[in-house]
Amino acid sequence: MPRWNNPNCGFQKGNKIRLGERHREETKKKISEKTKEWYHQNPEKSKICYNFIRGKTRSNKVKMKISLSKKGKYNPSATKFKKGHEVPEEWKESFRKKLYERLKNDEYRINLNKKRLGACGFKPNKKENLLDSLIQSNFPNNWKYVGNGEVVLGAGCPDWINVNGQKKVILHHGLYWHLWRLQKLRNNLKLSKQDIEKEDIENYKKYGFECLIIWEDELKDSKLIIDKIQNFQFP
Repeated sequence: MPRWNNPNCGFQKGNKIRLGERHREETKKKISEKTKEWYHQNPEKSKICYNFIRGKTRSNKVKMKISLSKKGKYNPSATKFKKGHEVPEEWKESFRKKLYERLKNDEYRINLNKKRLGACGFKPNKKENLLDSLIQSNFPNNWKYVGNGEVVLGAGCPDWINVNGQKKVILHHGLYWHLWRLQKLRNNLKLSKQDIEKEDIENYKKYGFECLIIWEDELKDSKLIIDKIQNFQFP
């Protein structure tokens, strides 16, 4: 029986027990004895309450009874689709068409990306922190990190955005997520960095932003990165 429904428990109205206050050992024993007595005197009511002791494992016999009693209730034979069964191809195709239609709407796509990034709780990783330290130390008060989903432009979320009056963004691309994974997904091993950069630049160009992409393997040369950002910001 839940403690808050037990007449012998200290949570009933009128009992002067404060939340967080501990019982004395004598009081605990009295509560235990009265609770056990209540269970013995009310066997029918006790069935509604918790029917197992917390931490106690059920026997195989009890498990089998529970299993047999639930069989057929949650996966009736009349249903067309069951968990673990393969989804029909026509269903998959209809889902794809609906999703593609929705993604054509810029407002829907932006809201979807914001929700996705907010739910994932993205934070700068080690390499983004390294790049951010280079940017802030060499170009103070010019760039702000927004890779946590603060700014979404169409299908893209830039990592840094210029806060000094220029409509420019900087992206950091890891080799796995932005190249190797896309090669596998698109089944095109010839997909290059230049192809990815062209797609990203075109995407941000639609919204009036210039885009600079810094790849993971370029972080080894800090001078190269500083020169790239210098030429990008002050052409």
